[in-house]
Amino acid sequence: SQQDQMGALEMTRLALWKLYNQGQPGLPPLMPNLPMDLFANQEKALNLHVAQEQENEKLKEQKREEEREEQKRRDDQLKERLAALDQTRDQERELKERLAELDRDHSSPPPAKRQCVQPPHNKPLPLPSSNTTNISMASREEEDGRTSMEVSMEINGIMYCGVLYARPS
Repeated sequence: SQQDQMGALEMTRLALWKLYNQGQPGLPPLMPNLPMDLFANQEKALNLHVAQEQENEKLKEQKREEEREEQKRRDDQLKERLAALDQTRDQERELKERLAELDRDHSSPPPAKRQCVQPPHNKPLPLPSSNTTNISMASREEEDGRTSMEVSMEINGIMYCGVLYARPS
């Protein structure tokens, strides 16, 4: 439109005026038949840039605040995990101490070896044969809570039986 063309012409004229006068006081002469609201639109455009900068600054501040909150949340989670880990370590230490105490209290020599009359689980004694090996194992829990393993081995027709008790390391 003609008004847009006139506005562009006025903007060019103002730019040239500023270029050649280099900040000297005074205003450029007005062109005839130009509406005065062109200058108001220029002021709005300048203020639009300032408003955009303010909006960008608000967005950056919101982002920084969100990052601070996220970091605080992560720090809290880390503290919770460390507290849980400390609690677990304390529990493990207490259990090891209790096991060591139980082991000291019940530290008796192993039972005497004796010939196995019958293998575990009421299995019949197999017939002796040459060069054969059979092994059976069963785990169980003792009355005092300790675990043990009952082992039976037949090697070349000779049956060996025994009970192995777990020792804390």
